Amino acid sequence: MAVSYPATLDWLERLETARGMELGLERLFPVLERLGDPQSRLEVVHVAGTNGKGSTAAMLESIYRTAGLHTGLYTSPHLRSFTERIKTGGRMISQDSVAAGVDRIREAMSAATVSLTYFEVATVLALLEFDKAAVDLAIIEVGLGGRLDATNVVEADTGLVTSIGLDHGAQLGSTLGEVAREKAGIIKSGMTVIVGRVGAEAAAELEARAASEGARLSRLGHDFEISEEARAVALAGSHQIDNAALACQAVRLRAARRPVSAAAIRGGLSSVRWPARLETVAESPTLILDAAHNPEGAAALSRSLAAVAPGGPRVLVFGAMADKDWAAMLAELMPAFDETVLVRADLPRAASPDTMKARLSTSRRLATFDAAPEGLRYAASRAGRDGTVVVAGSVFLSAELYELASGRVDPFAP
Repeated sequence: MAVSYPATLDWLERLETARGMELGLERLFPVLERLGDPQSRLEVVHVAGTNGKGSTAAMLESIYRTAGLHTGLYTSPHLRSFTERIKTGGRMISQDSVAAGVDRIREAMSAATVSLTYFEVATVLALLEFDKAAVDLAIIEVGLGGRLDATNVVEADTGLVTSIGLDHGAQLGSTLGEVAREKAGIIKSGMTVIVGRVGAEAAAELEARAASEGARLSRLGHDFEISEEARAVALAGSHQIDNAALACQAVRLRAARRPVSAAAIRGGLSSVRWPARLETVAESPTLILDAAHNPEGAAALSRSLAAVAPGGPRVLVFGAMADKDWAAMLAELMPAFDETVLVRADLPRAASPDTMKARLSTSRRLATFDAAPEGLRYAASRAGRDGTVVVAGSVFLSAELYELASGRVDPFAP
């Protein structure tokens, strides 16, 4: 009897609870071998970075799909539905395909006497789906780091490193150089690598890895600049123009293999959807959802506020995971808001609003709510019809509040 989609999700969630996050590739190859090594038949662009990798991957997929290619897109985490993680031709994987694919993976795990993590199973599922759909090109976003991330089983001809910041210190290191070294692990022999605006320490690590692998490195602000096509991107924020510039450069440097017209680049960027990234979902007051979840992302959000929220009171609804540097995020964000509402996302890992408040030294107005929806309603009342409410601090918080804020169940619906 076939396993149902709800039962499959339940198994994955129990796996996540039991195993958590374990970096490394050695568990994946025996399972992939028993599944016919689907990764070996894929043409891949591999996208890494501390921030911006999901947006950039979505831009690349939209460009190539607009150009007429049959695309695959793998991203994480999801906002509302697991099926958002895996798309072919711009459409989410079906629930039946998730259940059937995971069932095959479980059989392969048993045959190989290997136990994979939640993210590893999801990655293998994406590779199976892309192989089954015979996609022309798969755009694959790194989950964490690069060197030991499950997605690094692929052999990509092109890699992108969108940014280097301090996040996931326990896994990736406590300096920009250490983080860059981990992300540089996606660089393989002969690859073309496009890099965003990174500091000297990170750049040195990326350049050293590229040199050792005989890879071609192209850096924004060093080897190329923002193109006119990049400014057509539909996503808000100056940082998204940088991300679009990386996508444009990747397309240009891959042109010998997959030629794309300037019109298709502009069309793909102007139609790209990537929810909860400085996304305005409602008016009166303006409600903006942003997935900023580390200090670098918070700084990018703060820089963008003048353009997206130029007038009226600004109220921040903030919730973060306890293991994140939420104090540094709040230091970036709070000066740009008239009031901050601290909430608890509906996850065991979430930071306590009262704990956050107790550790903050500020004269600015603060409110706390254990239930995030109550905090959002309070923030809207404080902002008034002419003000702006911004939700930030965790992608999980944006996911929890998406339907309440936007009135839409499906973030990808037109």
